[in-house]
Amino acid sequence: MKNIFKVMISPKGFIRSIPKDKIGRFPLYLAWVVGMVFLLEKASTSHLNQLYSLPVIIISSVVFAIPIGFILVYLLAFFLKIAGNLFDGKGSFKQLITACIYGRVPEIFVLVIWFLLILYFGDAAFSSQSIRSSPSLYVSVLLISHFVFFIWEIIASVQGIALMQQFSPWKGLFTYIIAFFLVLMTSYFIESICAFMFRLNAHAVESLG
Repeated sequence: MKNIFKVMISPKGFIRSIPKDKIGRFPLYLAWVVGMVFLLEKASTSHLNQLYSLPVIIISSVVFAIPIGFILVYLLAFFLKIAGNLFDGKGSFKQLITACIYGRVPEIFVLVIWFLLILYFGDAAFSSQSIRSSPSLYVSVLLISHFVFFIWEIIASVQGIALMQQFSPWKGLFTYIIAFFLVLMTSYFIESICAFMFRLNAHAVESLG
């Protein structure tokens, strides 16, 4: 793709410009971004700094981000397909994969925010309480930016889903909410995979040390 950031300005226009033979396919780095953001946020909300060192958390996230990203994108597209059928959605599974992955482009900026938080907090970045309780204006700006890009992601995703399913943005939003909660319901399985990956990498890092 020449400029994937165009999807943040005109989601429907960007998706319409994707050649038919590229539908359902996407750059690996986007899956990596999705997986990285998910793993870093899970590490923070789970207070993994109490269990693992900063290098273990970072290395584990970098190494396993692509498979986790693929799981998340394909799982969301699968549930979107099911939810869309309730509203006579016309989109194929491949089309919904495309809408899902390019709707997550704002997460590139979320990942940058995470790197800035890690530089500021160190391993304390992986304790959500430390981040929320920080009085720093710098941290507040980063957290507000994180929220803005989260909303931007929802808007881009819903627009893409509505286009692919050939129904209104409101139906797109409703099916996105349904699919999102279905993914949350299966998150225990994903978190179990993540926990195993972190333990595996921790043992590898310790053996090298």
